Amino acid sequence: MFEGTVFSVPRKRSQNGMSHGCVEVDTTNILFICGGAFSDLGKIVSERLHRCPFGFGTPIRHELGDYALTNALGQSGLLEEIENDDLIAYGLTPEFIGRLPIIVGLTHLTEDQLVQVLREPKNAIGKQYKKLFKMNDVKLHITENALRLIAKKAAVRETGARGLRSIMEGILTEAMFEVIPDDAGEGKEKIIVVLVDEESVGTPTRRGCGAKIFRDDGALELYVYQNNIRVPGLIQRPKCSIICRLCLLVAFSAAKLWVYHTFDCFSSIYAWIILILCKANIFTE
Repeated sequence: MFEGTVFSVPRKRSQNGMSHGCVEVDTTNILFICGGAFSDLGKIVSERLHRCPFGFGTPIRHELGDYALTNALGQSGLLEEIENDDLIAYGLTPEFIGRLPIIVGLTHLTEDQLVQVLREPKNAIGKQYKKLFKMNDVKLHITENALRLIAKKAAVRETGARGLRSIMEGILTEAMFEVIPDDAGEGKEKIIVVLVDEESVGTPTRRGCGAKIFRDDGALELYVYQNNIRVPGLIQRPKCSIICRLCLLVAFSAAKLWVYHTFDCFSSIYAWIILILCKANIFTE
């Protein structure tokens, strides 16, 4: 079938098990791509290359926190040097391997690539959860550091992009159950904003506290201001206040200069106002 031939494929069978004829398929111009996980295949490649994972310079688990991530990247690097003999030693038949002309080993996704999967595609996982919360009029914010930790967790577990959804689900499960629809009845306080930060995700080896829920207006802004957290899509108060102060200072200075040069009596009035303010300041002190 790989080398190009014409074979018959039965049509859809009926309920009584009888087929309605066959369809001939020519595989001459069909490209077959065979893939799989092939667990521990890197060990066979390492033995062929005489790279023993023991001895001096080998990373120790309790001394290297990112051992799992380093090990995954090392295994993916070994797969780049794979040959047909390694697959035969793994258990595949030589007849099957001989009909596959090109063999390529894929590398694990890096942390930056996993962050791109969470954020950039049109149907990214982060956008899906934001849309899900938006259906109940709830805003979902995910910090940049939280995205990095989620990607690092998936890389340590060696689950790749498939493991991102399970990690996000574990973080947001409690918040999704706490979200109350508009028709849920009175007496229950509605959630306004949900935030996922570093504490919500936790470390690569430990589970976090879950998403943070805010039910009051301005509670998220106050929490962000007190903990100095950068939230995408949220105006940060410190920067906004500094910019507003600078703009007001420039506007007042320009207005003062214009009035001072336009009206001659403004200098005496300005001096009188400054004198009153100084006396008031001395009195209050």
